[in-house]
Amino acid sequence: EGELVSTETAVVTTATSRRRRSASTRSALEQHRTPGERAGRGVITVLVAIWALLCVIPVFIAVWSSMKTQADIITNPFGIPIPPFLQNYVTSMQGTLGGQPMTVYLLNSAISTILGLVLCIVGATLAGYYLARKSNVATRISGAYFLILLTLPPVVTILPLFTLAGQLGLRNSPWGLGLALAAAQLPLAVVLMRTFFANFPHELVEAAAMDGATETRTFLSIVVPLMRGPIGTVALLQGIGMWNELTLAVVLMNN
Repeated sequence: EGELVSTETAVVTTATSRRRRSASTRSALEQHRTPGERAGRGVITVLVAIWALLCVIPVFIAVWSSMKTQADIITNPFGIPIPPFLQNYVTSMQGTLGGQPMTVYLLNSAISTILGLVLCIVGATLAGYYLARKSNVATRISGAYFLILLTLPPVVTILPLFTLAGQLGLRNSPWGLGLALAAAQLPLAVVLMRTFFANFPHELVEAAAMDGATETRTFLSIVVPLMRGPIGTVALLQGIGMWNELTLAVVLMNN
């Protein structure tokens, strides 16, 4: 136990020193840039800022429009609502005639997204680590299988999913939708996690094994903490995709 703790401490120290060296290297490179390179970086920064502004403007327009009446949206679509018309929010929260309050839709989306994201990230992390660590016929076939799944159009799986969800009693249930979202997003997550784990320094795993750590302990105590960045990146990408997914929600939550 003491040797494993010392290994974990050495891992943290190594990661910290690497970050410091990277920061000093970036500072040295910045000092040795030519005027042309600095001008090029400035142009790129301006272009990125313009692109970010173009992405943000529609969001502001949507927020402004939500505080206008329908007549104001038609006559003054880009203007700031003065005074703001907040009855739209009241109506959405209370629910229109024959519909449900917005809180019901938000709760369904939250349950399905959280469930699907947890299942997807756990499965992708385990599968990606195994596929990256082991090199045999089974892992190569499995890796090719996940790549093939990425080429499948999502619409091809709609009818089988609808039939299977009906047989399992998972239609019109956020839990069933969460399972479907996890299955739909899993191939891409596995491919990404496999790529990240392939670049993980295996010397740390070997050092932990020499200290007597099991594969499970090494994975949970060393690999996962050092891979929080890639795991968080995949979780963010997949979470946004699950929250914005519409086709599966319309098919499986039709009541």
